[in-house]
Amino acid sequence: DFMGWYMNQSFTRNGIQLHDARNQYLAYHEGHTGYSRQSYNSKAWLIGVAGKVDARARMYQGQIAGCRLR
Repeated sequence: DFMGWYMNQSFTRNGIQLHDARNQYLAYHEGHTGYSRQSYNSKAWLIGVAGKVDARARMYQGQIAGCRLR
């Protein structure tokens, strides 16, 4: 419930789409204000981790799509 609420707040406050794993992760890590100030741009390691989170989300999305009954 908390993550759903937080992600909705990220959408409301910063316009981050619910399916945007990279930016949702950055907003969670940096906080909504830090995200809006783009504080993550000074943290190359965090940008890298956010990319990995995005890649993992895309992989899971592909796996789920392959499991659906037609």
